[in-house]
Order: sequence, then structure tokens, then C-alpha cells
Amino acid sequence: MLSRMVISSARAGNQLLTAQRFAVTAAVPTPAVAHKLKVTIIPGDGVGPELIYTVQDIVKNTGIPLDFEEVFLSEVHYTRSSSIENAVMSIARNNNVALKGAIQESAVLHTEGELSGLNMRLRRALDLFANVVHIKMHPRHNAYRLLCLAKSFVHLDDGLSLVGGAGVVTGQSVGSDYVIFEPGSRHSFQEALGRSIANPTAMILCAANMLNHLHLTDYAKALRTSVEKVIRDGKVRTRDMGGYASTTDFADAVISNFEM
Repeated sequence: MLSRMVISSARAGNQLLTAQRFAVTAAVPTPAVAHKLKVTIIPGDGVGPELIYTVQDIVKNTGIPLDFEEVFLSEVHYTRSSSIENAVMSIARNNNVALKGAIQESAVLHTEGELSGLNMRLRRALDLFANVVHIKMHPRHNAYRLLCLAKSFVHLDDGLSLVGGAGVVTGQSVGSDYVIFEPGSRHSFQEALGRSIANPTAMILCAANMLNHLHLTDYAKALRTSVEKVIRDGKVRTRDMGGYASTTDFADAVISNFEM
């Protein structure tokens, strides 16, 4: 396991312990689920909504006990965007977690760079101090974790091609009380909007990580195993993986291979 740490505050020691606690969920038995657990979803821009809706479709068709509350945050469609305050309240009442797509920054709305954008404003509002990116080589299954601490969040898109592309890398933004699960790439892939060509692997595995965090470990394992089987079989591959399958094709294959 390879770790890279960027530390810029006096709280770094305590933050690291907290980040590790959230990044690696303790192995506990999956409790009996009497009802669905509710989580917040923030679809974002570009292909974010179709990736989020892909996860919802998988959840619906596999019986995973999750329910969703959607909050729309966008700088591209800022007139329809909800507020940061509404997003924070939603996450706080929905098990303190969210599944999030990329929010595209708009230079028109702010002139102070990305630190004044919705992405960073949301992270500051939730006091998310660490960004954990999980990189897993396919199909050799060599795992790496990059842990970036403090209030600055780095972009890792340039190096993601080394591990199969941005579509397979998961991430999470971690704080003392809240966690946002989102793909490791922060690119909204606007050019693929509506074409159903985006690789949903990262978003689906983010959902698996969220299930693990919520102690729905059996469901998390089943979902992850299903994704890995689809990739290993190689019959359903999106364009970035050398195939011609659509986003929907990949999701359908995951559903077909899902076993508890």
C-alpha cells in the first residue's frame, strides 16, 4: 500500500487518526436491516447524474436496503441549484453521508479560483479535512491509497490513466462527522453528457464503500464482487476499457452478477 500525505495544519495528527477510522471501516457483522437506510445523493454535472442514477437502478434491482434524498448542486445550472446549507442539512439527517458526482466549476460565478466554488464550499461547511483516493489496478488487483490531508484537495486526474482511467478510481472526502463518497476524478466529463458511454465502475464502487461505512458489509461485498466479476469476464466493457458497452449495459451486467 502506497500512501502520500500532505499535511498543513496543527491538527494533522488527530485528523489522520480520524481519517483512518473513516477510510477503513471496522469489520463488524452486518446488522439485521429492519428498514432502508437513507443517504443523500448529489448528482452534480456532466455524466454525474447518469452515474448516480445507475447506482439507484442497481440498488432498486438488487434489493440493497438504501433510500435516497437528492440535492441538486450545480454552478453550470446555478439558477436551479440548491444551497450549500440545504445540502448540509440533508447529509446531516441522512446518516451523515452522501454519494456525489463531480460539480463543474464555473469561472463566471467566482474569480477566486476553485477554492470559492461549490465543491470546496461544501467541504468547508462539512469540515472535511482529508481526501482519500483508492486506486486498484485491474485485473492485477494491486491496491494503493493516496491520503491527502488538510483543507486543500488535489486533482489526481493526470495520473489516473495509469490504473485504467478515471472511471475506475474511487474516493471519499472525510471529516470528523461526515463523509462524501465520490469518484477519484473530479472531471464532470461534460462532453459525454447524454451519450451513455461513461464508465460507472468508480461510482458503483463508491456506493459499495458507502455500504461498508454504513456497516451493510454483506451488501458491500456482494456489490464489489459483482463489479469485479464483470471486469474480469471482459464481456461487457465501456469504451475506456476497450469495448463498446454503454453505461446501462455495464449496470445491467452488474445486476445480473449480483449474489448475496
